[in-house]
Order: sequence, then C-alpha cells, then structure tokens
Amino acid sequence: MTDTQLIEKTINATIHKINNITMIDRVKILKEDTFKNTEKLLYNYNTLKEHVTDEVGYYGMMDKRASGSIIRYSKSKAITNDDEMQRCREESYIRSKNDLTRLDKAMNKVKSKKEFKVIELRYLMKNDNGETYTFEEIAEILEKDEKTVRMWKNKIIKEISIYLFGSDAI
Repeated sequence: MTDTQLIEKTINATIHKINNITMIDRVKILKEDTFKNTEKLLYNYNTLKEHVTDEVGYYGMMDKRASGSIIRYSKSKAITNDDEMQRCREESYIRSKNDLTRLDKAMNKVKSKKEFKVIELRYLMKNDNGETYTFEEIAEILEKDEKTVRMWKNKIIKEISIYLFGSDAI
C-alpha cells in the first residue's frame, strides 16, 4: 500500500467514524467539554489573572528575543515576521483578558450561593503548604461530608458553564 493509499484510507475511516456519531452523542460530548473547560479555567484562574494584570510584562516578552533569525511557532503555523508575532501576542492577550472577564462575571453570578465556597477553596485558594485543598480538607473546613462537597462542586461548575458557554453546557 502506498503512502497516498494509506492516507486516503485513514481519511475515509475518519469521515465514516464522524458520520456515525449521532447528534445526541455530539451534544453529550459538547456538554462534557464545557464542564472540563470550565474546570480548566477555574484551575488556572489565578495564573490567568496574574497574566492579564501584567500587560507591560506580557508585551515585554517580545523584546527578549535572542536572534532575528529564530522562527517562532504559534498553534497553527511558523511565524517569522515580528509584526505578525506582535499581532499574535496581542490577540492572545485580548483572548485571555476576555476569558478572565467572562469567568469573573460567571462567578459573580453564583458567589452568593453556599456551594461556591467549594469553588473558592478548591480552585482559588491554597492551603498552608501552598497546595490546592483536597476534597477531604474542604469537607473538614465546611463541616460536610466529602460526597456533599463533590456534589456542590459539580453543581456550581455546571452553573458557571452555562454562564460561560450558554445552552451548549446544558
């Protein structure tokens, strides 16, 4: 089998697999992704916040290049032009800032709920060792059982997901 035939066979198998996913399965996958993506944003909230509050430092990283002949890579292509590199950095910064703003707004909508304390402890605060609180520690602090803490976490993340992703999270 030639390389071309192998590529063609792989493409056809992939298309066949995609076509056999039902709409219900696609919606289920999308819903799971919104939950996971919300949780990723929460885990990285403090770093993201630090990142966007230091705009000068963020753009200053552009000036710390070793050589003009170095090729820089983005997610989609190699970037050799400094103007294009600057534009990509600006777009990345704006996306990060917008994500943080959306997440802050979503959390403000639910922060008055008793379950939000789990989000604060799990994602936004660190214990005395500078580590993420475990569910066991959170349960002890809130004087709840661990199962309740996990249910509260899931409930609030689902709600935050809806504020972030709309009906795709339902």
